Amino acid sequence: MSKAVIIESSVYWATYLAQCLETENIQVEQVFRKGSGWFNFLARKKFDYVFVDDQLQDRAGLEILHMLSEMGHSQGIVVFTHSLEGADGNAIERSAITLGADYCLQKPFRTKTLARIIRNSREEE
Repeated sequence: MSKAVIIESSVYWATYLAQCLETENIQVEQVFRKGSGWFNFLARKKFDYVFVDDQLQDRAGLEILHMLSEMGHSQGIVVFTHSLEGADGNAIERSAITLGADYCLQKPFRTKTLARIIRNSREEE
């Protein structure tokens, strides 16, 4: 079974994402609601997927991506954002991909969309 970590400030989105992942046979090991606390956890273990909100209460998601990249975590990273439209959205997506995200997904998202992303990431392995 694949394992995942969620870094998401919203209880709603973290719960929804965890439920979606369970249907894809992915076990959520830990949910972090802030941009802190996850670093030591991820430094000790390797995960198949890391899901990151781009706007946390105490840290920018892009900063977390940079730190993940420095840790050598380069696979299975999905960034969630509320805005992928317009110039700001394009900049967020480009920055996320440049910093090592495999996918950038706009909230709200459909379960089918997330399932397709997971299937695609499994095929790329």
